[in-house]
Amino acid sequence: AGAGTVSGAGDNYNEGDEVDIDAEANPGYRFVEWTDENGDQVTLTDGRFTMPAENVTLTANFEALFVVTFTIERSDGTPLEGAEITITQNGDEVEVITTVTDGTASAELPAGEYGYAVTAADYEDDSGSFTVTDDDVNVTVTLLHTGVFDPSPVADRVNVYPNPSDGFFTVEYAGTKAEMITLEVVSVAGNLVYAREFRGADDLKETIDLRHASRGVYFLRIRENGTVKTIQLVFR
Repeated sequence: AGAGTVSGAGDNYNEGDEVDIDAEANPGYRFVEWTDENGDQVTLTDGRFTMPAENVTLTANFEALFVVTFTIERSDGTPLEGAEITITQNGDEVEVITTVTDGTASAELPAGEYGYAVTAADYEDDSGSFTVTDDDVNVTVTLLHTGVFDPSPVADRVNVYPNPSDGFFTVEYAGTKAEMITLEVVSVAGNLVYAREFRGADDLKETIDLRHASRGVYFLRIRENGTVKTIQLVFR
């Protein structure tokens, strides 16, 4: 009741007559199927029901829809526009939505169990599941960047590997014989977890051990001659 409206029925017809019937869902619902007195599904041909030699009662079945809102963020909490979210159910694709400038995207879904996969250029894919019961649902996903966080002209002089890693990161940097080169690692909250200075350095190779810190995303800063190079590190 209240889920939608029907039209085209309620008159007398002869056997074999084709009756035009229609079901239109109200906002927040969607039409599912027609069923007969026994609850069996009734198939229409081009929106028409063929009248048998008896009285018939058809029921238009609707189901409630709930708003599922995805919020896709970068590791620093800022919204990510253009992320594509594929929603599935029982392995079948249900809907594909894309985030807008505030990092959100929404879909209207009936109650059930769903899976999702999130993809975005230059970010690692993520996936998971959610359940819709009898209310709207909010899903927040944080994507990790796959490469350079803040590209700069010295990008071709830096090599960090492996990244992601289990806590050990090797940094190779082709310096310019600066008086001093400084390596710093900070958390997304801005806390300094590693720092070392190299005086009179040219090319350097340094292994950074972050196993004393929590797993997550960090930023490596390389300072030289007033220039700062920042690279994202992922500690898994």
